[in-house]
Amino acid sequence: MEKNLIIHLQSTYLFHGLKEQQLETLFEGATVREFAPGAIICKEFAAADSLFVVISGGAAVQKRDPVKGDIRLLRTAGEGSVLGEIAFLCEPKERSAEIAAAGPAEIVELKYEQMQAAFKKDPRIETAIYRSWAVNLAERVKELSDAMYVFAKNRRG
Repeated sequence: MEKNLIIHLQSTYLFHGLKEQQLETLFEGATVREFAPGAIICKEFAAADSLFVVISGGAAVQKRDPVKGDIRLLRTAGEGSVLGEIAFLCEPKERSAEIAAAGPAEIVELKYEQMQAAFKKDPRIETAIYRSWAVNLAERVKELSDAMYVFAKNRRG
């Protein structure tokens, strides 16, 4: 694996606790893909079997409004963002949103079965990743809680 890719992966929230050899084990056989602006990386509700790491460029995470049918942007994800990781933790394993390239983008795709194989080879990889997930999800819950508080306060006047 290229040294630049390893450094890049170590800068992400999910993989920052892994050593170079552990990243090589985890990403053995992973695919680096290039996407043109607007290209769909994955569709909402599609079966989920991988996660994505934005290496360069960016991605738009979006959902279709079930009533109006238009697509709503949820967030943009830049270099170093990890996408599709929530489906790994949930059942059924399906995409909760669509991801599209927001300009030219280079993305590493890591299949969930590759992750499981790496976890068996080195259980410390699994421990480090689950710890990172837990911290990240706790931060997301706190942000959502704070936003809900502000929303409720503003509605009351």
